[in-house]
Amino acid sequence: SDAALRAAWQNDTVTLDTAQVPEFSERVNGDSTILGAAQRNAVDYELYLCDSGTDALLEFANAIKEASNDRWIVGVYNGYVTPVYSYEALGTVHMSIDRILASDSVDFICAPYNYLQRQNGMAAGYMTMVDSIHQAGKLFIMECDNRTSLFDYRNDYGSSLSQTEVAGWGQVYTMTETLDQMKRDFANVITHGAGLWWYGMIGVWFDDDQIYSLMRTCNAEMAAAMEEPRQKNDVAWIVDEDMFAYTSFNFGSSHQWLQRALPEQLQSLATMGCGYDMYYMSSLERETAAGWRPGYKVYVVTGVDFDDNERQVIKEFLMAGGSTVIFSGPAGIGNRDTNTYSEENMEDILGMDITLDESRPYAFAVESSAYGIYGDTSCYYTRPIAYVSGGADEILGSLYEHPEKAGLARKKLSDCTIIYSAAGPVPAELLREAVGSDEIYDSNKSDVVFSGNGYLGINAAFGGERTLKLGGTYHVYNVFRGTYEGRSVSSITVNLRQGETVLYRLEEPEHIYDETFSGFTGGCGLNGWSLNDNR
Repeated sequence: SDAALRAAWQNDTVTLDTAQVPEFSERVNGDSTILGAAQRNAVDYELYLCDSGTDALLEFANAIKEASNDRWIVGVYNGYVTPVYSYEALGTVHMSIDRILASDSVDFICAPYNYLQRQNGMAAGYMTMVDSIHQAGKLFIMECDNRTSLFDYRNDYGSSLSQTEVAGWGQVYTMTETLDQMKRDFANVITHGAGLWWYGMIGVWFDDDQIYSLMRTCNAEMAAAMEEPRQKNDVAWIVDEDMFAYTSFNFGSSHQWLQRALPEQLQSLATMGCGYDMYYMSSLERETAAGWRPGYKVYVVTGVDFDDNERQVIKEFLMAGGSTVIFSGPAGIGNRDTNTYSEENMEDILGMDITLDESRPYAFAVESSAYGIYGDTSCYYTRPIAYVSGGADEILGSLYEHPEKAGLARKKLSDCTIIYSAAGPVPAELLREAVGSDEIYDSNKSDVVFSGNGYLGINAAFGGERTLKLGGTYHVYNVFRGTYEGRSVSSITVNLRQGETVLYRLEEPEHIYDETFSGFTGGCGLNGWSLNDNR
């Protein structure tokens, strides 16, 4: 009704007939988040753009299913949330992913993996929250379109590209680097129960006997792994995917926050020394309502506006069972149901006293004696910034250049521990402590680690010797070498060169194994492991 619209937009004259698409100037301001009802027209516009695109996508998917009498499988590219490079393409148009996951007309979701994190030693993480896709009973397929050593960046696109441009696409220059990247990407998907295809858009990027041999090895291992039950990790990353609509359209403060909260958080998670799972907030709501209980040890929650139901899900299902729940930035600063933007909204989630300082722009960064300086100290965009002004059990750090303002704090509640960081990304060192494995890894040697589904993979950031602590006793099978590295062992020591990727299958020792056969002969499992660099 006109009355409801006027109340929501705080505009006494607007009607359903006269409402206009907001001007660009209305969608931009200097703050990290849109100021609630004062810019509700901008929020509604972003949500409309997303919903209209999803409407079209589902209409086509429904038509395909109907025309084929449900014999064709349908997949879509959607659900991108972790890259922050353009708002319209990779943010707002993917906010309705839960409608797609709830649709019987969509069978699988596709996406490339993150750009600008493709070089060896980088996260090579998912753009999507892959475990939500699987929880919904659908398959995720990763598009691996690395520019291999067979790609000629000077000619394959019909015009010369710079080495800087192609570096973001994963360009490498030797076959050894190419094979290590392919092994890393395979380790990433098999530990999450996902699929992949290696996609050469132009030319013959994968036309090599060594590449084809590796593909055969990966295909055989994947076929065997599909028989095993899915196993979750100890850490879950929850992203409220519609926060793009509630974030100002600008490449100052908004980009500063989102860049640290999403792609840089991905890198931090990848280097903390153990695997992690990834969920959309909306699917967490839907799945818990259907009876699923997440039950993770550590949660990292990324979001700006939480409605009443999301707040209830966080409190009932995440803040439970002795878990640690970590928030950063303007976490929960907005409440969509009350259409408010306030300190009280953050305090409702964090259980600490919060002060919002709008007096001046701040660097989006925290300094801590335990975790160093993290965030972005290069520019001063963020206003307002939130800091803890009371109610914490322990102060772990302060706002950058403001030691009097607590920027990192911890509070113990009856059934969980809350950690709040005024800036992101949450450091890998803090995540390791929360997981509880004090020997997981040395902070100066941050290998990318993949674990889950009975596998352990490492992409080595530095050369040298490592001792892998497996969190149990296993037969350890080297997938790419086709040999057992140990039988009934709880740790192994390996020497890796820089950029090398290894993948180990961890088999339960009570099952019979055959060292001459590279396929499964029994169950495998991985509950937890840690990495200690002995170099």
